[in-house]
This record gives sequence, structure tokens and C-alpha cells, in this order.
Amino acid sequence: MSMTIHGDPARGAAAPRLNLEAPIGQQSEIGAAKASSPRCHLGATRLRAVAADIMQHLGEELTIAAVARRQRISGSYVRKLFQRQGTRYREFVLNQRLARAVAMLTEPSQADRTIASIAFEVGFGDLSYFNRTFRRRYGTSPSQLRRRIMIPLMLSARAVQSTG
Repeated sequence: MSMTIHGDPARGAAAPRLNLEAPIGQQSEIGAAKASSPRCHLGATRLRAVAADIMQHLGEELTIAAVARRQRISGSYVRKLFQRQGTRYREFVLNQRLARAVAMLTEPSQADRTIASIAFEVGFGDLSYFNRTFRRRYGTSPSQLRRRIMIPLMLSARAVQSTG
């Protein structure tokens, strides 16, 4: 089975990802700060904190203002942190929501959950938007992905049960 999970197969482009481990200045993104700058390390630390906050509240409505308020920084600074990484805040949130949805759709313990319940849990308020965005990103529908992953898992589990 060949399928791209982290990119858009139609365009062959990888989904934008932030490297939260490397300081901002050590990344090759345009507009990154110098590695020796103390502001760079503070920015990387802030970015990790903002990203962790987003992941913790992924299923909620995630406005820049709400994240900024929880992190005690300005909304414009939140935007700037993501711009330094070559992405936008809303792209990061969308990518994280889609990635969590993929993880849940392909997790055997989540097999009894509906696609709608997973979409809503990861923060999509509109099932049609989730399905369109998912298909655009991964080149397949959520239900097709689930079938491709879960059917072989179920068959191998049955084979193990029948031999044991």
C-alpha cells in the first residue's frame, strides 16, 4: 500500500511542519533569527510552549487571542513565532488537527468511533469541511483510509486467534 500521510500526493508537497526541537535560528526558514541571539532561544522556548498549548486544547476553538491570553503574550507575537518558521498559525492548527485525526482513524482502539465523532473531537466543527480538507491533504477520504488500515489489522488479528 502506498499512501502519503504527511503530504498532499496530488501536489507531491509535504505538509508544513515545525521543528520544535531546534532553536529558531538553527532552522533554514527565511527570516529566522541568528542562532547566537538570546532572543532566538526565547522565541524557540515560546514557540514550544505555544505549540504545546495548541496540542492541549486542539479539540476546542483555538483563536490566536485565546492562546496568547493563556501564554501571556500578544496575538501578534504568536503570529510572528509561526511566521519565523515559514508557516501561519491556522496552518499549524489545521495540520495538527489532521494529524491527530489520522492517528485516531488508524488506531484499532478507536475503530468503534464514528468519523464524525473523531472530526469533532480534534476540533473540526463542520464534518463536510473536515472531509474536504482531509481528502485534499491526503488524497483519500477518512473512511477509505480507515478501511485500508483497519481491514489488514482485523484479518491479521483473526489469523492469530484462529492459530492460538
